[in-house]
Amino acid sequence: GEGSTATVLQPMLMRNFHSKTLDRTFPEVYFGMLQQSGSGAAANPHGVAQPASVVKVEKASGADARSVQEAWAQAAALNGKNLVVRGKVVKYNPAVMGKNWVHIQDGSGTAEAGNHDLTVTTMDDTAIGEIVTISGTLHTDKDFGGGYRYALIVEDAKLSKE
Repeated sequence: GEGSTATVLQPMLMRNFHSKTLDRTFPEVYFGMLQQSGSGAAANPHGVAQPASVVKVEKASGADARSVQEAWAQAAALNGKNLVVRGKVVKYNPAVMGKNWVHIQDGSGTAEAGNHDLTVTTMDDTAIGEIVTISGTLHTDKDFGGGYRYALIVEDAKLSKE
């Protein structure tokens, strides 16, 4: 409520961020997850997974291929376009809001910068630890409501396994 303290988890700075919804460019905007009052970060199934160990996965090939870090760096230019990323599944939440939610990492980027982890929605099944190549549409500034807001997400991805 008004006047209460909010904790923002995984804050990520985006410079010169243009919001299509508000038709406005913000010099600096922080994206993150709001921690629910009285609960820890673990309560949110869509929170960014922390890397248990450093993953190194070879980048996919082809014109649409990017590393996780490149996807973050080029997000504005790639918005609405197809993206192909190869990575290791570090988090998997099946059947949430009618789709499977996958977090992949490839060893690029850093947890500090918040550009090491990619959230993907897919109808395909996977498991934590699998190396997969995802191909889907990148979207920036996606708000699903209920606190599920993403600075960057790849939606309706096809997922192929090694």
